[in-house]
Amino acid sequence: MNTKQKGFRIYSWARFIIFLTILILIAFMAGGLVFKTTVSGMEEIQYDSVVVMHGDTLWDIADQYCNGMDIRNYIHEVCKINNISAGNIYPGQVLEIPIR
Repeated sequence: MNTKQKGFRIYSWARFIIFLTILILIAFMAGGLVFKTTVSGMEEIQYDSVVVMHGDTLWDIADQYCNGMDIRNYIHEVCKINNISAGNIYPGQVLEIPIR
């Protein structure tokens, strides 16, 4: 009985190293695509309901919630969400404010 097993023989070490390098790069790229957890535009935004009090301005309300975001952009977003213009808020009105 012949118990000798056939093995693999590497004829060109340079080609073998190049092959392994490409294989590892492909594995890292595929892993990055598979294990990517969130897409920045797809995260769910949470909202807080705020009742406008007498003397409140949209600027004052936005200043409490914008957390470092440019307040002008934040006010624009609040106006778009609530379908209002910046100067048209009144006491008793309920605004949906995105929480950042």
